[in-house]
Amino acid sequence: MTDLIIFNQKSMKQASLSCQELKQNYLTKIKNEHEYELKSMDQSDSDDRLYNFEQVKFNFDRYFYGENGNETDRTKMTLERILAASNHENHENFEWMNDTQFLNVSNGQFEWKIPEDGIYKFELESRSSNWSHLPDGVGGQVSGIKIKFRKKLEGGQSMFFFISDSIFLFDHDKELLAVPGSSGFQGGESSSGSITTGRINSDLFKKPTVYTAYEPTDVLNGTNRSYCNGGSGFTRGNSRVWIRGFAHYEGGTSFARGDLNAKISNVKTSTTRHDTKFKQPYLDIEKLEI
Repeated sequence: MTDLIIFNQKSMKQASLSCQELKQNYLTKIKNEHEYELKSMDQSDSDDRLYNFEQVKFNFDRYFYGENGNETDRTKMTLERILAASNHENHENFEWMNDTQFLNVSNGQFEWKIPEDGIYKFELESRSSNWSHLPDGVGGQVSGIKIKFRKKLEGGQSMFFFISDSIFLFDHDKELLAVPGSSGFQGGESSSGSITTGRINSDLFKKPTVYTAYEPTDVLNGTNRSYCNGGSGFTRGNSRVWIRGFAHYEGGTSFARGDLNAKISNVKTSTTRHDTKFKQPYLDIEKLEI
């Protein structure tokens, strides 16, 4: 009888251990399957991404614009120039910029391939000027325009941009998304870019300028504006006025598509020194973590 009781106790203990082992094995199996699914999802996300991307700033260096900031010859808008000036010092993170599948140019129009689905933040800033012929050698600052917005993008699609004295940004169908009005290359505050699509000093600027600036149709049809004395924009600054014996040039107007809910503001050069003359435009794009 005693032997039977001992046997039953051993059997129960073994059964209990077997249940615990089965439970542990089941939990381990579930855990491994879950980790595999997560790893597969990560691998899938990685496969969908064309290249690693966090942020980039596109611009030309100051030499591209000449001494006075008004040279905008589109035949000089090359990959080599934008690669030399844009922020890709950390070559490991910016290898994609050297791959024409992801960044290319045709007659000054740059095509950028969106790396993956997501929300991207855009900042476009046009030329601002400090170049004036006032007798004391110190010019009043002439404002450019900054446009900021966020937009959901689809990986694999293209966007197009054009950098002159302003930034023209187009979607994959080459529909205009935004352009900040550029300042005239010299003048006073009246030569500033407009934050709206309307000319702000049309009553002042009457005399047509010799060198006309870019508008969206010029960008898309290949017109070359070698010098932008007036400001480029949605509507270009196409006129000048003589004040105290010197020419002041009209700024361009700004546009941002309504669905972007963009913030548009004036921006000036960072210094009042006369020899600074201008601040060059740029396009900044950042991938946001959601």
